[in-house]
Amino acid sequence: MNSISSPFGQNFLLALSSIGQFILIFLREFYWLLILIFLAHLFFNYRKTYLEKEAKKKKEPQEWSLLEIILTKAIEQSPRAMEDFFNGLSFVKKGYLSLEIVGLKHSIRFFLYCPAEYKKLIESLLFSQYPTIEIIEKEDYLSSLPPNLPNKNYDLWGTEFVLEKNSAYPIKTYPFFKEEKSEGFSDPLNNLAELINNLSEKEHYFIQIIVQPLDKEKQEKWVKESKEEEDIVLGKKVKPKPVSTKDWWLAFFINLLTGIFREPVWPDVSEAPAAPSSPSFSQQETAHLIEKKIAKKGFETGIRVIYLSPKDIFNEINTLSFLAFFNQFDFQNLNSFKVNDLVTTEHSGRLFAERRCFLKKRSLYQQLLKREKALTSFILNSEELATIYHLPTGQLKVSFIQPSGALFKKGEPPPYLPS
Repeated sequence: MNSISSPFGQNFLLALSSIGQFILIFLREFYWLLILIFLAHLFFNYRKTYLEKEAKKKKEPQEWSLLEIILTKAIEQSPRAMEDFFNGLSFVKKGYLSLEIVGLKHSIRFFLYCPAEYKKLIESLLFSQYPTIEIIEKEDYLSSLPPNLPNKNYDLWGTEFVLEKNSAYPIKTYPFFKEEKSEGFSDPLNNLAELINNLSEKEHYFIQIIVQPLDKEKQEKWVKESKEEEDIVLGKKVKPKPVSTKDWWLAFFINLLTGIFREPVWPDVSEAPAAPSSPSFSQQETAHLIEKKIAKKGFETGIRVIYLSPKDIFNEINTLSFLAFFNQFDFQNLNSFKVNDLVTTEHSGRLFAERRCFLKKRSLYQQLLKREKALTSFILNSEELATIYHLPTGQLKVSFIQPSGALFKKGEPPPYLPS
């Protein structure tokens, strides 16, 4: 007997018909209630977002200070002095710091942008490590640049740097920059200073390193994740196979079709224990360096660089100096820096490539002016930060360091910049 013609089948179809009629009547008579519920949902979501933004706004600093660090004589301290400075920044609970290296007129300049409430403390920390320096609070030199670039007269190239691997793996740090034939220190800033010295007076280099000390919770999370990576290196765990969005959708449709017969099965993202094995010397060394990195204070970090020049002398070859500077910190089999292709201001070859490149340049330039956080951040410890940003040692040619004078005058842009 046909199951549909059976009493059970007829009752089932009748029930479905009744449910359908009920839904149609409900929608016709009470559609306004559904609209009201939807609007209320939107309102409360918007209100929640607004209150969260306002609460976050109250926690953010309202006033900022720009400090220029001026060298009155050659620096004798190694980057260890700057590392000690970074280790003392645990008091920074609001906002972040922008560590800035500016190349201009054959000189290399060092700035530190910070919440005004921390200015005195930061000055004290710097003086304790570098007693011979001068620290001067300046008007923001970026405020004297044109509000929008590129334009008909000026062009720029820029990008952000990210880590090749995750933040557990260290980059090469200053202890590895000792000269082989002497006990001296080969300062990685030498190359950057030499390149800046070869620029024309109308070309500018900007490096912004946006850093924020990890709070206790984030520090513990980073240490935990790094230790898990260490276990993978030592062979104590097997790194799970990456699960893509495609894998999840495939599992979803399979579970949809077979769900009435068995329990749903989803992609496994857990780290399985590995079979015991003896780690090689290289693996042990990598694990040791990971352990050494997480033993120090961590900082959420973003790095932005921009080369700015008049169009008639714009030379993209000069941007290679950024790559050369950051390539110095490549640590074989561990970590290194690479450019973030999502940010790099180059033609992608896709539809409207020229327009898209122009908009990327405009956006990155605005982020430079506002000192916004980078699109992608990562974690460096105090030793790694001090390797990238420190006051140059005595080996650096002092003629590259401009000891005094304003970078730009407030309200009076340099005559060679477009208005």
